[in-house]
Amino acid sequence: MSEGGGMNYYRRNIDEYMRETKHLSPLEHGIYFLLLDHYYTTEKPIPADKAYRFACARTKKEKNAADLILNTFFSLQEDGWHNKRCDEDIAAHKEGNGNITAEGKSLP
Repeated sequence: MSEGGGMNYYRRNIDEYMRETKHLSPLEHGIYFLLLDHYYTTEKPIPADKAYRFACARTKKEKNAADLILNTFFSLQEDGWHNKRCDEDIAAHKEGNGNITAEGKSLP
């Protein structure tokens, strides 16, 4: 686990990623990766009031890019910006860890 207690690794399907993001600029790719990394390491949605901070968006151009990424790949819910794929991966990760823990406890 990472320092924050969340996932420190996630799979990235390169073909799928390229298909879904071929229209992004290098800046937008960078912001997307920063948000994904934060999401996975905390195993929580991006807080709406801290999205720019976690995207390292300071300038108007960077904030516009962050807005584009959030509105394209995330959905705003009550507890923050959710990404469907992240939520699915995190749920599977937690389920898998639970199975490992249960199996370990059943060993003599």
